[in-house]
Amino acid sequence: MSPALTAQPTLSLEVAPGGVFELVASATGFALLTSAKACMVDAGSDRCAGPITPTFLRLGSRLEPVQVEPFLVGERYQPATIGWGLSCEGEGHCFALAGTSDAPTPVYALDLPPRASAFAAPLPRQPPADAPAVVGTATLASGQPYNQVASALSEAWLPARAAIRRTGRLSPGWRATKPAAACTWRELLGPVDPRKKFA
Repeated sequence: MSPALTAQPTLSLEVAPGGVFELVASATGFALLTSAKACMVDAGSDRCAGPITPTFLRLGSRLEPVQVEPFLVGERYQPATIGWGLSCEGEGHCFALAGTSDAPTPVYALDLPPRASAFAAPLPRQPPADAPAVVGTATLASGQPYNQVASALSEAWLPARAAIRRTGRLSPGWRATKPAAACTWRELLGPVDPRKKFA
Protein backbone atom coordinates (compact mmCIF):
# COMPACT_ATOMS: atom_id res chain seq x y z
CA MET A 1 0.00 0.00 0.00
CA SER A 2 1.25 3.45 -0.83
CA PRO A 3 2.13 5.62 2.23
CA ALA A 4 -0.29 8.24 0.87
CA LEU A 5 -3.17 5.77 1.41
CA THR A 6 -2.25 4.75 4.96
CA ALA A 7 -5.08 5.46 7.42
CA GLN A 8 -4.17 7.72 10.33
CA PRO A 9 -6.30 8.68 13.37
CA THR A 10 -7.09 12.39 13.10
CA LEU A 11 -10.18 13.19 15.17
CA SER A 12 -11.87 11.83 18.30
CA LEU A 13 -15.15 13.26 19.63
CA GLU A 14 -17.31 12.58 22.66
CA VAL A 15 -20.83 12.17 21.31
CA ALA A 16 -24.09 11.00 22.87
CA PRO A 17 -24.90 7.32 22.28
CA GLY A 18 -27.86 6.73 20.02
CA GLY A 19 -27.90 10.31 18.78
CA VAL A 20 -28.03 11.66 15.25
CA PHE A 21 -25.01 11.21 12.98
CA GLU A 22 -24.90 12.76 9.51
CA LEU A 23 -21.70 13.41 7.56
CA VAL A 24 -21.71 15.31 4.26
CA ALA A 25 -19.03 16.80 2.03
CA SER A 26 -18.53 20.56 1.78
CA ALA A 27 -16.43 22.81 -0.44
CA THR A 28 -13.60 22.93 2.11
CA GLY A 29 -13.88 19.54 3.80
CA PHE A 30 -16.80 17.95 5.59
CA ALA A 31 -19.77 18.83 7.79
CA LEU A 32 -20.96 16.65 10.67
CA LEU A 33 -24.26 16.66 12.52
CA THR A 34 -24.21 14.69 15.78
CA SER A 35 -25.49 14.87 19.37
CA ALA A 36 -22.99 16.10 21.94
CA LYS A 37 -22.58 18.33 24.97
CA ALA A 38 -22.24 22.03 24.26
CA CYS A 39 -18.63 23.06 24.96
CA MET A 40 -17.41 26.62 25.41
CA VAL A 41 -14.06 27.95 24.27
CA ASP A 42 -11.64 28.77 27.12
CA ALA A 43 -14.02 27.62 29.89
CA GLY A 44 -11.46 25.55 31.78
CA SER A 45 -12.26 22.10 33.13
CA ASP A 46 -16.02 22.76 32.88
CA ARG A 47 -15.96 23.77 29.24
CA CYS A 48 -18.29 20.89 28.28
CA ALA A 49 -20.84 21.45 31.05
CA GLY A 50 -23.56 22.42 28.59
CA PRO A 51 -26.59 20.31 27.68
CA ILE A 52 -26.60 17.51 25.12
CA THR A 53 -28.01 18.85 21.88
CA PRO A 54 -27.71 18.27 18.13
CA THR A 55 -24.45 19.93 17.12
CA PHE A 56 -23.03 21.03 13.78
CA LEU A 57 -19.29 20.67 13.24
CA ARG A 58 -17.49 22.04 10.21
CA LEU A 59 -14.39 19.95 9.54
CA GLY A 60 -11.38 20.74 7.39
CA SER A 61 -9.94 18.47 4.74
CA ARG A 62 -8.02 16.56 7.46
CA LEU A 63 -11.09 16.33 9.73
CA GLU A 64 -9.87 19.08 12.04
CA PRO A 65 -12.71 21.02 13.77
CA VAL A 66 -13.12 24.46 12.21
CA GLN A 67 -16.54 25.56 13.43
CA VAL A 68 -18.92 24.23 16.12
CA GLU A 69 -22.59 25.24 16.42
CA PRO A 70 -24.87 23.61 19.02
CA PHE A 71 -28.52 23.81 17.94
CA LEU A 72 -29.94 26.45 20.31
CA VAL A 73 -33.33 27.47 18.93
CA GLY A 74 -36.30 29.68 19.66
CA GLU A 75 -36.50 33.02 21.40
CA ARG A 76 -34.90 31.56 24.55
CA TYR A 77 -32.16 29.70 22.66
CA GLN A 78 -33.11 26.39 24.21
CA PRO A 79 -31.30 23.19 23.17
CA ALA A 80 -32.99 21.40 20.30
CA THR A 81 -34.09 17.81 20.86
CA ILE A 82 -33.63 16.53 17.32
CA GLY A 83 -31.71 17.59 14.24
CA TRP A 84 -31.70 16.23 10.70
CA GLY A 85 -31.36 17.04 7.01
CA LEU A 86 -27.81 18.40 6.98
CA SER A 87 -26.68 19.67 3.57
CA CYS A 88 -23.96 22.00 2.27
CA GLU A 89 -23.82 24.07 -0.91
CA GLY A 90 -21.52 26.53 -2.63
CA GLU A 91 -18.58 27.78 -0.58
CA GLY A 92 -19.41 25.73 2.50
CA HIS A 93 -22.83 27.23 3.26
CA CYS A 94 -24.71 24.56 5.22
CA PHE A 95 -28.32 24.07 6.32
CA ALA A 96 -30.15 21.76 8.73
CA LEU A 97 -33.52 21.27 10.42
CA ALA A 98 -34.12 21.09 14.16
CA GLY A 99 -37.02 20.55 16.53
CA THR A 100 -37.76 20.61 20.26
CA SER A 101 -39.82 18.41 22.56
CA ASP A 102 -42.66 20.94 22.75
CA ALA A 103 -46.14 19.95 21.66
CA PRO A 104 -46.97 20.85 19.00
CA THR A 105 -43.35 20.54 17.85
CA PRO A 106 -41.93 23.61 16.09
CA VAL A 107 -39.47 22.92 13.26
CA TYR A 108 -36.58 25.33 12.73
CA ALA A 109 -34.55 25.81 9.54
CA LEU A 110 -30.98 26.60 10.54
CA ASP A 111 -28.61 28.62 8.34
CA LEU A 112 -25.00 27.62 9.05
CA PRO A 113 -22.55 29.84 7.10
CA PRO A 114 -18.81 29.77 7.80
CA ARG A 115 -18.18 32.04 10.79
CA ALA A 116 -16.33 32.33 14.10
CA SER A 117 -17.98 30.50 16.99
CA ALA A 118 -17.76 30.74 20.77
CA PHE A 119 -18.20 26.97 21.05
CA ALA A 120 -15.54 24.27 21.01
CA ALA A 121 -15.54 20.72 19.70
CA PRO A 122 -16.51 18.04 22.27
CA LEU A 123 -13.06 16.48 22.42
CA PRO A 124 -12.30 13.71 24.94
CA ARG A 125 -10.52 14.80 28.09
CA GLN A 126 -6.85 13.97 28.20
CA PRO A 127 -5.91 11.51 30.99
CA PRO A 128 -3.59 12.66 33.79
CA ALA A 129 0.11 12.47 33.10
CA ASP A 130 0.50 9.64 35.67
CA ALA A 131 -2.46 7.60 34.37
CA PRO A 132 -1.77 3.93 33.51
CA ALA A 133 -0.91 3.45 29.85
CA VAL A 134 -0.12 0.54 27.60
CA VAL A 135 3.54 0.70 26.60
CA GLY A 136 3.86 -2.66 24.88
CA THR A 137 2.33 -6.06 24.29
CA ALA A 138 3.74 -9.58 24.10
CA THR A 139 2.23 -12.89 23.07
CA LEU A 140 2.32 -15.29 26.02
CA ALA A 141 1.32 -18.41 24.16
CA SER A 142 0.08 -19.38 20.75
CA GLY A 143 -0.93 -22.42 18.77
CA GLN A 144 -3.04 -24.03 21.51
CA PRO A 145 -6.83 -23.98 21.78
CA TYR A 146 -7.99 -21.78 24.64
CA ASN A 147 -11.60 -22.04 25.80
CA GLN A 148 -11.33 -19.93 28.94
CA VAL A 149 -10.25 -16.34 29.44
CA ALA A 150 -9.37 -14.12 32.38
CA SER A 151 -11.02 -10.73 32.85
CA ALA A 152 -10.44 -7.97 35.39
CA LEU A 153 -11.82 -4.57 36.30
CA SER A 154 -9.18 -2.50 38.02
CA GLU A 155 -7.83 1.00 38.45
CA ALA A 156 -4.36 -0.52 38.75
CA TRP A 157 -2.19 -1.96 36.00
CA LEU A 158 -2.03 -5.75 35.94
CA PRO A 159 0.69 -7.63 34.04
CA ALA A 160 -0.87 -9.97 31.51
CA ARG A 161 0.75 -13.16 32.72
CA ALA A 162 -2.31 -15.20 33.64
CA ALA A 163 -2.85 -17.80 30.97
CA ILE A 164 -5.85 -19.86 32.01
CA ARG A 165 -6.16 -23.02 30.03
CA ARG A 166 -8.66 -25.82 30.18
CA THR A 167 -7.63 -26.69 33.74
CA GLY A 168 -8.88 -23.31 34.97
CA ARG A 169 -5.70 -22.71 37.02
CA LEU A 170 -3.60 -19.58 36.97
CA SER A 171 -0.05 -19.80 35.71
CA PRO A 172 2.60 -19.54 38.49
CA GLY A 173 4.00 -16.26 37.12
CA TRP A 174 0.78 -14.28 37.67
CA ARG A 175 1.18 -11.39 40.12
CA ALA A 176 -0.83 -8.22 40.70
CA THR A 177 1.30 -5.16 41.34
CA LYS A 178 -1.56 -3.40 43.18
CA PRO A 179 -4.88 -4.45 44.73
CA ALA A 180 -7.51 -4.91 42.06
CA ALA A 181 -11.18 -5.69 41.75
CA ALA A 182 -12.47 -9.25 41.67
CA CYS A 183 -11.60 -11.21 38.56
CA THR A 184 -13.82 -13.83 36.99
CA TRP A 185 -13.32 -16.55 34.39
CA ARG A 186 -15.81 -18.55 32.39
CA GLU A 187 -16.03 -21.05 29.59
CA LEU A 188 -16.75 -19.40 26.28
CA LEU A 189 -18.76 -22.34 24.97
CA GLY A 190 -20.19 -23.64 28.23
CA PRO A 191 -22.44 -22.52 31.10
CA VAL A 192 -21.32 -19.68 33.37
CA ASP A 193 -20.68 -20.67 37.00
CA PRO A 194 -20.68 -17.52 39.22
CA ARG A 195 -18.86 -19.47 41.97
CA LYS A 196 -15.71 -19.67 39.87
CA LYS A 197 -14.05 -16.48 41.04
CA PHE A 198 -10.66 -15.47 42.27
CA ALA A 199 -9.37 -12.23 43.73
